[in-house]
Amino acid sequence: MNEILKIIKDRRTTRSYKKEMITEIELNEIIEAGMWAPSGHNRQPWHFTIIENKEIMKKINFETKEVCKNIDDPLYFGWANNNEYDAFYDAPVLILLSYSDDGFSPIDDLGAVSQNMGLAAESIGIGSCWIGFINKLFESSGEKQKEYAKLLKIPKGYTLHHGIVFGYPAKEKLKSQPRKGSFNRIK
Repeated sequence: MNEILKIIKDRRTTRSYKKEMITEIELNEIIEAGMWAPSGHNRQPWHFTIIENKEIMKKINFETKEVCKNIDDPLYFGWANNNEYDAFYDAPVLILLSYSDDGFSPIDDLGAVSQNMGLAAESIGIGSCWIGFINKLFESSGEKQKEYAKLLKIPKGYTLHHGIVFGYPAKEKLKSQPRKGSFNRIK
């Protein structure tokens, strides 16, 4: 089987990580893969914030849960009210993705960045999990955006959107489920 298709089919979300930090070389390969993602009009409208500081991760996790206590959705409400829930699954590395406010298609572009990073991580034995939950914090108020932009040194003109955690998997991957899909082919 083609190696890229094999990696795509093998990648699974990881929600349990070893405490051990990934190497600098591995982290750089993941970041580089993200930077090579396609983007609308090649604007490359992204900024990455690499966080290895557990206190900052705890702060983001706590504040996101506080915001989500007011969301009328059983899933978010359940996470928010679970004292044991850690949005980052105790992973050693969190990469927050921000987009340039003048990007052509910045949300789509960050999706491509996230996919590239996750596949690159898989190819070198690193687990990953896309963390969309935290965007509720960044969406909650302009003040929170400003506070975190300052704390995390996000450049002016960029908006925090979501994160991805990385680390060595602590458990064996789940087996993949059969894929669903629908398509038309018109010749």
